[in-house]
Amino acid sequence: DKMGVVLVEVSVPADAPTAFEQWFQDVWVEGGGLGRATILEPGDENHAGCLRKVALGIHERILSATRPTALSYTIVSGPFPVTSHLGELSFDQQSPNNTIVRWKCTYKTWYGLDWVVGSIIRSTFNSMLNNYVRSFSKAK
Repeated sequence: DKMGVVLVEVSVPADAPTAFEQWFQDVWVEGGGLGRATILEPGDENHAGCLRKVALGIHERILSATRPTALSYTIVSGPFPVTSHLGELSFDQQSPNNTIVRWKCTYKTWYGLDWVVGSIIRSTFNSMLNNYVRSFSKAK
């Protein structure tokens, strides 16, 4: 059984610390335009351990966070057809006003659902990242 991988990236007009915190607020907490998450456990000062509930009762937890460069999370429960899941974000500052945000998901699905799950993950990431990028023009 091979793992599926989805990787999307965007450039945002901010330094890495700002990009990191705005991703956490806009996407992790606010839901990236797909409905606000419910934070069940806040996690530490870098957000590691933070547990959230999103649509359909899916629970996700931040496994590790190295502010402001990286964050990883996984689905811990809920009706999403994966047997393993790892989401990884990197915030790669190019200049004081430009950070590349890469969002990668490695997953293994229930039998035969690779294409469907990959499509769902890719479209969800793209939708949330489009909202995230737009948030920088509103923030000024």
